[in-house]
Amino acid sequence: MLNLEKQYQSVQEEVTDLRVKNKKLIEALTKSRKEIEDLNVEFQSEREYLQDTIRYTEKDLAFYLGIFKMLFSEKEMKIFQSIKADC
Repeated sequence: MLNLEKQYQSVQEEVTDLRVKNKKLIEALTKSRKEIEDLNVEFQSEREYLQDTIRYTEKDLAFYLGIFKMLFSEKEMKIFQSIKADC
């Protein structure tokens, strides 16, 4: 990409070439920083989605556990727990 061993005819030619290289590097850096920023925004959005999913799942679990407790006696629940432990 960068040829650092290049021989120049004059200092002005070297300065011009280095400015061009510097400009390309600054553009690459800017592009990389923007990509990192985009990835961080995407990551934050995905994280919020997953946290919402966990919250809804916990609410659903509590709801179904409440129904389960209304439908089955303590004795039946212990039987289910022993079956679950065997699996």
